[in-house]
Amino acid sequence: MLEFLMSLFNTDDFPARWHCGQWSDTHGWVHITSDLMVFMAYMAIPVLLGIIYVRRRGDIPFPRIVALFVVFVFACGTTHLLEAIIFWKPMYRLAGGLKLITALVSWATVLSLIPVVPRMMSMRYPEALEFDVRQRTSELQLNAVALEQARGDLATSNTALQGRNSDMEEFVYTVSHDLRTPLVTMSGFVDLAAESLEGDPEETRRHLQRIRSAGVRMQALLEDLLTISRIGNGQHQPSEINLDDVVEGVLAPLRGQLEEDGIQVEIRGPLGTLWADRERLTQAMENLITNAIKYGKGQTRVSVEAGLDSIIVSVEDNGRGVPTEHAERVFQLFERLHSDEQGTGVGLAIVARVAERHGGRAWVDESDLGGARFRLEFPNAL
Repeated sequence: MLEFLMSLFNTDDFPARWHCGQWSDTHGWVHITSDLMVFMAYMAIPVLLGIIYVRRRGDIPFPRIVALFVVFVFACGTTHLLEAIIFWKPMYRLAGGLKLITALVSWATVLSLIPVVPRMMSMRYPEALEFDVRQRTSELQLNAVALEQARGDLATSNTALQGRNSDMEEFVYTVSHDLRTPLVTMSGFVDLAAESLEGDPEETRRHLQRIRSAGVRMQALLEDLLTISRIGNGQHQPSEINLDDVVEGVLAPLRGQLEEDGIQVEIRGPLGTLWADRERLTQAMENLITNAIKYGKGQTRVSVEAGLDSIIVSVEDNGRGVPTEHAERVFQLFERLHSDEQGTGVGLAIVARVAERHGGRAWVDESDLGGARFRLEFPNAL
């Protein structure tokens, strides 16, 4: 074996390449310089790949292919080095052995590469992976926004549900109390009327009148409760409504009484149009206007303020007004600020619910007429 290896370096049978043929200096040095430059480049490539292989071996997807490629490039570079040396030292036998080794390594690389080509083809390029990451990140951000919006909607729904539960508890308590009062009244005066049938007929008539009044009040209360129920559960059919027509419809049956009592109703118009459910809007305006006439001192005003996002309808009077501390309370069910007030205490609650059903709100402040100014806001959908 040692003798065979020594024979590879034997140059006795061959002349140096400078002496084979007619080489000019230029021609010869072009070959020598080119082979040396190729050799240095070929040596640099496996060195760099070797550093990467050693330091990042765990991250390289096909380490065996990389190792074979390093050996292959190194062998190719060595053959070019020998091609330059042969110009002085004719080691043709060693050059042939190195070329054979290079051929074997190259084919080993080819044969090892063939089965992994499909896997390489299925691998994603960094640009494609980066695109997928950006797309996935965008989807996650959209999902996060949607999730946050869903949480907000859920929180809003929970708040609304809690409010409805609270309203329902208050509603049940108040209805049970307010309905009990006229029933007790009716029951008591029925007994008194029965006792007085044998006595004073005039007293009997007074008892019966009180029974009738209690029944009328109970009927009015039930009607208002049905109205509240319809606002919350009925169909909402908004359309373009002429507010002047609605106000005129409310005032028309009251004209005679207003003239007789000397009550002035000022309409600062034209009031214009807004997008609302006609029936609900009419109920709200009827309650506001009749309240202003009832609790005012002869002067009522209806006006409209139109903005970019909303339309505000105002109904004012010159009555005793609403104290600031009771500004929210007056819109609650069955609330009456004064014990001498008649009515069921549902009218302003209807107004507030009509505003809420339209996506707006209702509130009260002080009027420059000296009394209360009730304001009803509607989103500007026109």
